[in-house]
Amino acid sequence: MRQREVAVRRKSEEVEREAGVVDKYRSHANGNGWVSAKATVHPSAFVSENTYVEAGAEIGAETWIGAGSWIDQGVIVGERVFVGQNVHVGPDSRLGSSAWIGSNARIGAEVRISGGVRLERDAVVADTTIIGPPPAARLNAVAHRVPPHLMPSSGTTDAAPVKRARSRYTRAA
Repeated sequence: MRQREVAVRRKSEEVEREAGVVDKYRSHANGNGWVSAKATVHPSAFVSENTYVEAGAEIGAETWIGAGSWIDQGVIVGERVFVGQNVHVGPDSRLGSSAWIGSNARIGAEVRISGGVRLERDAVVADTTIIGPPPAARLNAVAHRVPPHLMPSSGTTDAAPVKRARSRYTRAA
């Protein structure tokens, strides 16, 4: 009978960044990626092997980070974000919920990517770039949209109110 070799993966790793400065990483339970002891990763997030999440980073629920990616210091990643393989997200960047970042992308420092934005593979985003409208502008655009039949008339003030067409799905009053 042959004995099976069982590969034992370390649960923690130490990396010396500068002379005398050591960063400690732990293996994330979902995917075995390396997460700094000073980072926050939701338990439902998947951090693939050979991926590093640096100190101060926050990874939201149901996010998927591919192999070989590097989430730099202070990065905040929303919920349900997809980050492909070999992606670098620069320091202090923000990825909104449901964003999709293709493999081999390079995201600069202090970049803001709104939720739902899709970046194709090999994309390069310069430092301090904002992609997508700020959340407040999106919210205001929806909240202040006035249907055409409710617009005030530009003529006389005694104009009869405009009646709305009844749908077969509305109840009679």
